[in-house]
Amino acid sequence: MRCIDSSNLPMLLTQKEAAEVAGIPYSSMRKAFLEEGKRPKYVKFPPPHTYLGRSPRIFSERLSAWVHSLGDCGNIRRRGRPPNRSIKAAA
Repeated sequence: MRCIDSSNLPMLLTQKEAAEVAGIPYSSMRKAFLEEGKRPKYVKFPPPHTYLGRSPRIFSERLSAWVHSLGDCGNIRRRGRPPNRSIKAAA
């Protein structure tokens, strides 16, 4: 995880700006703002934010604490067949 220095950031950030500053994918930031029933189970909750019109704006001074609360992704399952690691002897 990156260390975020919020002293030179504007107070409110867009989702794209916050994702770049935090060092996480933009898609993960967008998924955090989905409704709870539609949000994937691995995305916990959105960062501290407010709305200007219809668009959410993330508080820059609280972004670092939110990123650290996410923790490590750890055990990520991959889709598809696992690679065949055994070498079969030719008959």
